[in-house]
Amino acid sequence: MQYKDFVLQLEAAAGGGYVARIIDSPFGTDKDVWALPFPLEEAESRLASIEKLLTRLMKREKDAAPRLAEEQLRLGRELHGALFTSKLSSAFSNSFTNVETLGAAGLRLRLDFDTERPDEASLAALPWELLYKADTQDYLGIFVRTPIVRYLETHRLLKPFAVDGPLRVLLAESEPEDLRPLDLATERRRIKEALEEHPDVELHYLEQPDVNDVRTVLEDKGIHVLHFMGHGRFDQHDGEGGIAFVTSDGKSQDVSGKRLAVYLKGIPSLRLVVLSSCYGATLPRRQAQNLYASVAPALLQAGIPAIVAMQFPISDAAATAFSTAFYSSLAKGDPVDVAATKGRVAIYGEEETSQEWVTPALFMRVRDGRIIDRFAPRNPGPVRLGIRSFADTDSWGKGLEDRVDRFLGLEEYFDGRSIRDDAMWNQAIFLKLNEFLFRVAGYRNPLHVDFAAHATIAFAAGYCLDCKSGLSIRILQRQLGGTTEWTSQEGEPPQGPLWSDGEITMDDNAYDVALVVSVSRPVLDDVEAYVRRSGLSVRRIVSASLLPEPSVKGIVNGAHALELALKLERRIWSRSIEEREGVLHLFVAAPNAFVFFLGQLAKAFGRVQLYEHHLGSGKVGDYQPSMRLPPVVQDIPE
Repeated sequence: MQYKDFVLQLEAAAGGGYVARIIDSPFGTDKDVWALPFPLEEAESRLASIEKLLTRLMKREKDAAPRLAEEQLRLGRELHGALFTSKLSSAFSNSFTNVETLGAAGLRLRLDFDTERPDEASLAALPWELLYKADTQDYLGIFVRTPIVRYLETHRLLKPFAVDGPLRVLLAESEPEDLRPLDLATERRRIKEALEEHPDVELHYLEQPDVNDVRTVLEDKGIHVLHFMGHGRFDQHDGEGGIAFVTSDGKSQDVSGKRLAVYLKGIPSLRLVVLSSCYGATLPRRQAQNLYASVAPALLQAGIPAIVAMQFPISDAAATAFSTAFYSSLAKGDPVDVAATKGRVAIYGEEETSQEWVTPALFMRVRDGRIIDRFAPRNPGPVRLGIRSFADTDSWGKGLEDRVDRFLGLEEYFDGRSIRDDAMWNQAIFLKLNEFLFRVAGYRNPLHVDFAAHATIAFAAGYCLDCKSGLSIRILQRQLGGTTEWTSQEGEPPQGPLWSDGEITMDDNAYDVALVVSVSRPVLDDVEAYVRRSGLSVRRIVSASLLPEPSVKGIVNGAHALELALKLERRIWSRSIEEREGVLHLFVAAPNAFVFFLGQLAKAFGRVQLYEHHLGSGKVGDYQPSMRLPPVVQDIPE
């Protein structure tokens, strides 16, 4: 089952305090102003207090555990109460209810931080895993149905990575003779026991390595997961973190986060780094310190999709409990954020380490938590894709997920066929569609695509898999009389003119143009009624109507559909220079296969605003704006 996303973007407010924006959730978007329950300057002392109590707990001091539990509960209540204002708390509760209704596995809470601004970067240093929902008495960080992820924006493209074979994990054990001894043997043995029953996981070992040894093995063996066991450090004065490797004479080799990032950069197989050492996830707690001087953010910035590290000191027992449960979960196919949550639960279940569960933190750049693609095709044959957005039960969309190899469900954003929140077209739907198609395009296999979806989504899919992708793509097209597969290379288009052209002059002072495409049925009158009623400012309405007349069986094959799209592209390019600087408002009544082919050409159209027609309303011209391409993330209205 899939996890749904509840994405909160945290940023400083102009008049002080902070703004939390819901930019993706099953219940739509929203925002509210919130304030920390204490000055940001006080955060450093609060975190230092927890760190000191954890250190005392590791020394088995009797009063440490109850005092630590009390401090964690207090901070967890304060953070949750501050962030989840009445408005945002209601949105989260409604989203979780929606997830349960849909039968999803849970609701992923993703916290997005703007690392370019010091005030906002400092927020990331707080232990958000402690968020405590008082009404249900849940710590969200150890509730497997609400995994917590920290998301830091980087400027690197994250490419999909398919694994056709075993998941290769490297255990790197670093125990320099000039640092405190660690019980690494027990952690290694427990990880081995957790993974040995999984034949599709391959363990590699490296003892007492220097940093060059690690990179060599990662490259030579095609390692997917680096698990480092050893010592870490964090300097609160300059905000820099590091870990200790081993020199040739057995002494410690201090490697900063920035330096480690350089060593691990550019290894395409490396998808996850686990730092089973103290302070790997400790972030700068003072303003003006560089967030990327600490280890986990530095590795994320280097292009590694996910980092699991420790934000406080951690005992050998807690590290072992976490790693055992984490890898057991990961080997079973769980997303990395779910595996991290199960690791925290395992720490909580160990009596002597229970309060250390807050220490592991996850930084992630993959939306669905899947760091590798375990379902990559093992042969060059076609991959069947299913994309569904219709939330109502219909004859062909029902059971689509069982008929395809890879499936994308977007029903959570719709009530029936109506979008719940207009902002979701660009805030969530395009992003998820693009990520899904980007991943499967990386296979380079032929694609057979089945849409039970809105025309907007078919167009956007073509936009993502544009005509330069070089992929062989077939679209399953349902018409009266049955289902056919359309590909642009098969069949012959009819001879003679393909389109009947028309034009209605509207506002000579406007730059935008409305293009009305009537293939399945004539819609010019509806669009004109919408434009006049809504006050949409366009210079002219351009009409393209299928010859000899619009009909649900008017397009005979894929080659016909492509030729129609190419002719339409030339018409679009005939706009004046002023009009090409404006927006093309696109109204289409056509089979999704044609709409997909048109979308493949759309990167040459300039700015495009798509529209959806509410077929069941019975109203003339009942259109609603849908997606804007190139994609723009719309602001959430006040």
